[in-house]
Amino acid sequence: MGVDKINGIAVASIAKINGKTVDSYTKINGQALVAAPAHDPLWVCIGRDGTVCHSTDAATWSEYRVPVGTSVDYWDLSFGKDGNNDDMWVISTGIASPELYTASDPTTDADDWSAVNFSSTHKTRATEYGVNGTWIATRNKNPSGTIQRSTDGGSSWTEISTGLTGVGVNLCIATDGGGLWLIGGASKTIKSHDDGLTWYVSHEERGNRIEYNNGVWLKTNNSSNAHYATSISDSDTLDTWNSITAGGNSTWAVCHVSGNDWLLSRASDVWKSTDNCVSWTKVTRPTGVGFVMGIATDGTTVVACGKDTGIAYTTNLGTTWTSAHDAGRQLLSIEYNKVKPF
Repeated sequence: MGVDKINGIAVASIAKINGKTVDSYTKINGQALVAAPAHDPLWVCIGRDGTVCHSTDAATWSEYRVPVGTSVDYWDLSFGKDGNNDDMWVISTGIASPELYTASDPTTDADDWSAVNFSSTHKTRATEYGVNGTWIATRNKNPSGTIQRSTDGGSSWTEISTGLTGVGVNLCIATDGGGLWLIGGASKTIKSHDDGLTWYVSHEERGNRIEYNNGVWLKTNNSSNAHYATSISDSDTLDTWNSITAGGNSTWAVCHVSGNDWLLSRASDVWKSTDNCVSWTKVTRPTGVGFVMGIATDGTTVVACGKDTGIAYTTNLGTTWTSAHDAGRQLLSIEYNKVKPF
């Protein structure tokens, strides 16, 4: 029979156990570990005027708009699971209705996507999945002290008050997959250790993008250096965020590639770290992408999209890039179809 779930979470959705990748184990408590099913790769990229691009190999892309003819700009895309543990892609629309578009298979056309309207006017800016079935969607406009939360894979949503003010527009969200969440606001970064129910301030600075992996939280910022943290306290105590010198101000996209390797973007360039965010080196900027707004990876290939309307990929941490697609519109977010962190 074997073990197919650990603490109620499907093995296929778990990246690591006690710091080791799941595929490092053959047995758990003496029972065989059921291997994850074969994984078909898919990158999806979104941007202005409802643009959606997708690719299975990072080199060849298809493109359409959701819905057809829209002029709405989409800033965030996330991948996770629905209540049946099936694939679910989510676009945060940034408008009052619909607040989200969801799709299980976004590879055909606009008809793949279903509209989601919350019970109150929400205007989502960012959405993320938390492995255990929890989704959290952040505010794009006031009131900024609330979020939307789903514990059934996105079937239903409940408004949660953070009890916090002065956070500003909630620009981004990330999770460690174990109930710890961070939201980057336009003025502050906030945290929750109980799967999104209780919130405190973690850092008195903005967060453009946040990502967690390999024991590190990496956060970019408009007006100061990017920062990383290795511990987030379960209290109202501010956390220690270490400033990094990856090009200075106006950092945006972040991506954990594998092991100790990370990439982040600045307005005019891309930087890499091979020591888990401690030190950074400038690498080549992808041609045709411009200001890199989104970076995603399968652990080997890294795909970038940006304000010069292009998509490019690298297999050597940005030493060289290959141009893959030009959407003709600014591209603002990209995801790969594995549950983070992985």
